[in-house]
Amino acid sequence: ADADANIEKAKQLLSEAGVSNPQVRLLTAQTNTRRQQELQLITASAQKAGFTVIDASAANWSTVLSTQASAYDAALFGWQSTGLNVGESCPNYIAGGINNYFGWQNDTIEQNCNALSTAIDPAQQLELLTGVEKAVFDEGWSLPIFQFPGVTAWSTKVEGVTAGFLAPDYFWNAADWKPAAQ
Repeated sequence: ADADANIEKAKQLLSEAGVSNPQVRLLTAQTNTRRQQELQLITASAQKAGFTVIDASAANWSTVLSTQASAYDAALFGWQSTGLNVGESCPNYIAGGINNYFGWQNDTIEQNCNALSTAIDPAQQLELLTGVEKAVFDEGWSLPIFQFPGVTAWSTKVEGVTAGFLAPDYFWNAADWKPAAQ
């Protein structure tokens, strides 16, 4: 993890901001081993850069995430796409969106997501979605850490199975599966 972390750049940015030893309360699932390992890696790198990460993990982290925004400064949280709707990611970022637990709001995102609900031109949809992603990135509101790998496996007795990209991906095209010709 440290091999990819830009510790010196983080120190420079803190210095430019005139901030020393900022504390960040990081919420994650206390009972999830993977999330706890992520927390350990983040804490170690952040400490080298001059941050103090305070473990705000909770066994009921999803309740804390959605009802106690004042209990944390950042959270490890993941979204998985379950639909093909062009505006499928908007509920993660719009005010009052079902996945926007912290209540973050950005006018560009609000405008673009509203326009997506009636945009039928694929080029316009792409432009609006790019604007949403740029606004999220520019404000550092949500940052990708990693994408889970997917595995699609089947026996030679079945044909028509293809890899899926929506959750749950293991039944992605089950209607196309059929016994293989023997």
